[in-house]
Formats: sequence, structure tokens, C-alpha cells
Amino acid sequence: MTINKVDNIVKLAACICAQDGIISQTELDFMQKNVHVFDKVVDEKDFDNLIDTYFEEDKTVLDYCNKIDTSLDIDRILQFCLESASSDELDPEENKAYQQARSYLKKRIKK
Repeated sequence: MTINKVDNIVKLAACICAQDGIISQTELDFMQKNVHVFDKVVDEKDFDNLIDTYFEEDKTVLDYCNKIDTSLDIDRILQFCLESASSDELDPEENKAYQQARSYLKKRIKK
């Protein structure tokens, strides 16, 4: 998997996690520890660069959903996003963003 595909997955998860106003260290740690399910060669520096880039962007959950390659395992991506946001307790706003991403991505793969 290319870093660009992982980039979009991590940024989508970060965007969902940020819906409560902050991406906690717990959420960041979870994402960094578990991003290997998509690409085993993403190291700490790569991950930190992805997060830094995320903070420089001003995109919505749907913006990131549109960048997700629908040939990938969408269920695995959604599980990663949900578990990342839930790692420090799932806030209602995070859940709302997750449900929005889930609904949108599921519709995209049906087309």
C-alpha cells in the first residue's frame, strides 16, 4: 500500500477524532500503533508527518472520505477510525462523524 493511501486513512481517523475539539494523545498513540494493519512500513516519523499535514489542512470528514480508495477494505478502515476515536471514550460528536463517514463510504462502494 502506498503512503498516500495510508495518508488518507490516518487523516480520516484524525478528522473523526478531532470532532470533540481535540485529538488526544491516547487517540494518536492508538493510530500510530495500529496503522501497521494498512502498511507495515509506516514508521513514527512517517506517522508524525501525516498528523502534521492533517493539522495544516482544513478538510471535512467527507473530504477525506472522497480520498479513500474504495478498492480497499472499507470495513477495516471504518473499524480503525472507530477504535481510534473510542480509545479515549467515544464523544457524541465523534460518533456522529463516524456514522457520517460510514454511511458515505458504504454508499460509495455500492456504486
